[in-house]
Amino acid sequence: MRLSVILLTCAVMNVYATGISQTITYSGKNTPLKQVFNVIEKQTGFVVFTSLNVLADTKTVSIDAKNMPLQNFLQQILEGQPLSFRIVDKTIMLSRKELPAAKSNLASGIAETVVSNFPVTGRVTDPDGLPLTGATITVKGKTATATTDKDGKFSLNVEVGQTLIVSYIGFKTVEVKVASASSTLGDIKLAINSTSYEEVTVVSTGYQQIARKQSTGAVAVIKADKIKQAGVMGLDQMLAGQVAGVVVTPTDGAPGSAAKIRIRGNASLNAVQDPLWVIDGLPIEGTNLPNNVNASNLNDLYSSSIAGFNINDIETITVLKDAAATAIYGARAANGVIVVTTKAGKRNERMSVQYFSNLTTTLRPDYDKLNLMNSAEKVGLELDLYASDFTFRSNKGEVSRILNRYNISGSDLKSLGFEGINPAARNEINALKNINTDWGKQLYRNSFAQEHNISVSGGSDKATYYFSGGFYDENGTTIGTNAKRYNLTLKTDFNVSSRLQFNASVFANQRKLSSFLTETNGFTNPLYYARSANPYLRPRDENGGYIYDQDIEDASNNVLKYNILEERANTKNNLTTTAANINLGVKYDVMKGLQFRSQLGLQREIEDKEQIGLGETYYARSIIKGSEVFVPGTGRVPILPEGGIITNRHASTFQYILKSVLEYNFSIKENHRFNVLAGNELRRITVDLDGKTGYGYDPQTLISRPPNYRPGRQEDIDRYYKDFNGQNKNAFASFFSTASYTLNDKYTLTGSIRFDGSDLFGVDPKYKYLPLWSVGGLWRIGEEEFLRNSSVIDMANLRVSYGLQGNIDKQTSPFITGKFTSKGFFPGQPNESGIEVTNPPNDKLRWEKTVNFNAGLDLSFFNGRLRTTVDAYYRKGTDLISTRALPSETGFDYLSVNWGELTNKGVEFSISATPVRNKNFSWTTDFNIAFNRDRVIRDQIRANDVNPSREGHSVNSIFAYDYAGMDESGMILVRDNSGKVVKFNDFLQLKDEYAEIGMPGFFVVSQLTNEQRRGLWNYAGSKDPKAAGGLTNTFRYKAFELTVGLAFNLGAKALVQPFYENSYNRGLNTNREILNRWTPKNPKSQMPGLLFNEGDFTPEQMAMYGWFNTTPSDYRGLDLFVRDASYMRVRNIRFAWNLPQKFVSGIGINNARFALEARNLFVFAKNYDGYFDPESLGSLSVQPIPRSVTATISIGFR
Repeated sequence: MRLSVILLTCAVMNVYATGISQTITYSGKNTPLKQVFNVIEKQTGFVVFTSLNVLADTKTVSIDAKNMPLQNFLQQILEGQPLSFRIVDKTIMLSRKELPAAKSNLASGIAETVVSNFPVTGRVTDPDGLPLTGATITVKGKTATATTDKDGKFSLNVEVGQTLIVSYIGFKTVEVKVASASSTLGDIKLAINSTSYEEVTVVSTGYQQIARKQSTGAVAVIKADKIKQAGVMGLDQMLAGQVAGVVVTPTDGAPGSAAKIRIRGNASLNAVQDPLWVIDGLPIEGTNLPNNVNASNLNDLYSSSIAGFNINDIETITVLKDAAATAIYGARAANGVIVVTTKAGKRNERMSVQYFSNLTTTLRPDYDKLNLMNSAEKVGLELDLYASDFTFRSNKGEVSRILNRYNISGSDLKSLGFEGINPAARNEINALKNINTDWGKQLYRNSFAQEHNISVSGGSDKATYYFSGGFYDENGTTIGTNAKRYNLTLKTDFNVSSRLQFNASVFANQRKLSSFLTETNGFTNPLYYARSANPYLRPRDENGGYIYDQDIEDASNNVLKYNILEERANTKNNLTTTAANINLGVKYDVMKGLQFRSQLGLQREIEDKEQIGLGETYYARSIIKGSEVFVPGTGRVPILPEGGIITNRHASTFQYILKSVLEYNFSIKENHRFNVLAGNELRRITVDLDGKTGYGYDPQTLISRPPNYRPGRQEDIDRYYKDFNGQNKNAFASFFSTASYTLNDKYTLTGSIRFDGSDLFGVDPKYKYLPLWSVGGLWRIGEEEFLRNSSVIDMANLRVSYGLQGNIDKQTSPFITGKFTSKGFFPGQPNESGIEVTNPPNDKLRWEKTVNFNAGLDLSFFNGRLRTTVDAYYRKGTDLISTRALPSETGFDYLSVNWGELTNKGVEFSISATPVRNKNFSWTTDFNIAFNRDRVIRDQIRANDVNPSREGHSVNSIFAYDYAGMDESGMILVRDNSGKVVKFNDFLQLKDEYAEIGMPGFFVVSQLTNEQRRGLWNYAGSKDPKAAGGLTNTFRYKAFELTVGLAFNLGAKALVQPFYENSYNRGLNTNREILNRWTPKNPKSQMPGLLFNEGDFTPEQMAMYGWFNTTPSDYRGLDLFVRDASYMRVRNIRFAWNLPQKFVSGIGINNARFALEARNLFVFAKNYDGYFDPESLGSLSVQPIPRSVTATISIGFR
């Protein structure tokens, strides 16, 4: 791979000088120019952009060319013609020549041809009065011609009664009759030709490029520059609110965290549902995120391979949504496809250098939003609990420890009151009220990030090149975290011969994330700890020494020293990802209209993670303490040696894709156009994994020591031997074909079929290959006679598609699978090693299938000033992997089989408008919204489940009990299925089995069956939004630009984690909500009380809180904790200044731009009290989406 990069670098550096031009082979006599231009398009792939008016009065040509360079060919056929040309990228632009003027207006620089005895002047503008430079004015039936200057003005000698033809590329041609010998015609406004948008807009599917006017699929094409946001590290996060039907959910606000993307909702019950990412035609591996990501775990951060790509290297993003657009990608496309086209050098363009820099300040989270108790409130709560004989965790909290030291009991405090206790104790407690440590400031900071990128590009008519290098460095708002990214991109293409074209590219990047260990328990997560640490606890003493938190316990309730600052300083959690994608491509023109293309893609990604906890850290001490075992005659002895703990994990992914296609374009009598494509794809993925864990690690000697395993105790080895290695290989073979037919440039029919084969389904041959197909139709209604001359509607296209898509659930296997384990097979016997079967064989395991119907309408109004797209779709998934009960004689209870069903339907709407546009000011707006609803048709739950089935509801359903408040006795009230308000004990028919023996609340059971309990839950909504979208407004005034972007999610629900539960740990801080809980002194409260609450408990209270203590999911399942997660976020506000050319051209600068951008300044939502923002609802440890301000400078040289 390293050699490939070196060779390609050398090729790029020399391509400008050594490339061979695009060539033409053609022989013809007296051939119309239009026909010759058709030959050029078919042989080269270039588009000839002109109009009939420009071609007026041109002569036929005779030429005999063999392998003639395109530039020379154009010069010869246009010799003696009234035309000139220029090549921009892959487009040949034709315009009328400026003929020699009999008179020359030197002041204005306007060329004119004298054809009569009086001059006429005018000005050509667009519909908003902006001048059109280079417009062509021709005298009808004559050769007299003029072109407009930079102000849109022209002058031409004419005769009275003659007609002027005014044309400009992209605008409708108009005719103006000279009625009198007037010296001026005034302003001539040209209307935008909406069909030209369809002519030049190309949809890249990754397999072929399709003209917009022939695309039958639901496709969204957006320019990367349009969605690029300063200070954002990953492309995936920039898509939020930009495309109708694409919902982007950030998993965390930490540096490098991945975003979860869903296109048109859910397509599976259990399989990964992230879209397929395609870079320059080749799919990339490693872009899948599970539905539920542990965002606080560094293992899950930055797991998307697309995150390594530099947004500055990307030209366009194309989102493929329906079957017509995605079926060609086969079984990986049920979740949609995102095609990324990267930048390339342009032909006939001299070298261009562009420098880009971002400097970003990110604000730390606003902890005031969490509404935490201050020190005085927390001390008051602890005093109340102590005085009311609240016995749970009675040794927790500094107030309890002070009172215990002075032998003050709860009854003493209750009878004497706080003012009546020992003054020394009272003084110590009062001193706590004045401390108020701001843990948010202790653990978080305003951070700084910088990004630098430089690119060099250019080309001749022979070849192109593009090179870029980038660097990104971000200090996270969490103190002790950092993310870095290095990027290198190389691209080139050139012709090897008259028919053979070669292209190559390398995308290399390295990402480094550094943090400290936060994986042990919740309080080691800095966000969770800042929520729960007592405000009266100081992190350091007067001498700078660590003060340890005595309210922290390990998993075995052992009290160990813990200070989060010490932990941060002495643990390390680093992840380094090095990736390279090499794309090699070849194109060969076999014959007229027939082209062979082949691509070889190589992807290599290496992840190395190292975690170290030194011996003095809580991380290491808690694990060592937890390894203690009882040894007769000795007592408790740890298995693990004293010292640090080091863990290394290595993962290497290698993928190769070989894709070959043969494409044939041909026409019959100009009105019948055909396109046929066929090809195959071979793909193989190899993943190697290995890891090691060392105990007793010494950072000085870098040596670890082995554990002291007990002889014959296999369970010791199973628990602490963490070394592993393994390899996973998957191979895929695919064959595909597409075809399209267009009649009269108005009606298009398309079809595609693909056969996918995989070794994942290699048991039964009939399930090895899955045929996927699609059909589509397009009717360009706007080209019909009844609409062609409409003054309001200038484009109307109707699209319809239907097809079958597929999906893969890699979590299942057709083979019997198992895992090594150690268990005691007989009572009293030691554990023995063995293999536990985890999945029985299933030779009928096969692909998941989804049928997809889509209907869409594209409209353009008022000469392109208003464009809208509406799509409606219906999807049904069958053969989805789902759990199903097995007969008892099989020896297994359940098996994952293909039998689940899911429907998904929705409507998408997008609009792009330019309400105002004139010489100095313009306003453009882009709005999109999508409505989606999914419904599980067939699914099964296990017989012992007490939670309801998702059948009839969303995949990501939330079920809850209908909470009706509290009665004055402290009992929770709920509504049963009839709507009647009942006590929770009666609702669940609770029985306290130990109440009669004096142990109330210790063993409470429900007398309902599991099936009856499942029927008590109510559907409370879905975690997925009912509607999502975005709005972007851009205002331009002369050289200044203001952009405001919004994103919104509507109708989603979140099941939040309670701020306190019935078994509240008084050693932890929490939301002020607990101050309003039910107590005998506050009987009107509608907030639940605490287990072993203040005052005497009745038997039914003991039964209810005893049940919640052993079944906390029922307490957390009250719809009291279900919140509306709808929001609207001000995504970004950007102010930019594009320096006028007159300021910079004299110093060699081609363009310069300065910008200031603020991100996530405001969010509007109604119900996220106690959380940072609506997107973090439900988690106490997810970092919020940060607010940031970025200064940007971009300078171009040419």
